[in-house]
Amino acid sequence: MGGLEKAKNSGLHDYEIVEIEVDYNNANIIMVYNSPDGKRYEFNIEKFITFTISHEEAWGKGKYVCSSEIQLVNDNMYMLEIELNSGDRIIAKYLI
Repeated sequence: MGGLEKAKNSGLHDYEIVEIEVDYNNANIIMVYNSPDGKRYEFNIEKFITFTISHEEAWGKGKYVCSSEIQLVNDNMYMLEIELNSGDRIIAKYLI
C-alpha cells in the first residue's frame, strides 16, 4: 500500500488536493496533495477496480480534505474514501 497508509484515520486532514491523474489502461491513479505545512505528496494507487469522484460542491467550493480512511474490503481489496470540505467524495477500490 506504500505511502497511502497516511490516509488512514483522517491522516490527510487539511491536505489540499492539487491534481488527480487516472491511467485507465494501466489501472493506476496518481493523487497529488500539499500538506498543511506546504510539502507536496504524491500517492499512487495501483490496480484500481473502481474510482468515483463527485464535484457537486454541496457545502460550497473546497479543495481540502476533511476526512480520509482506508479499509480492507475483502482478502485482496482495499477501499480509500476521502471527503473534501466541499462535501464531495473520492472513492477508490483497488487490489492488494
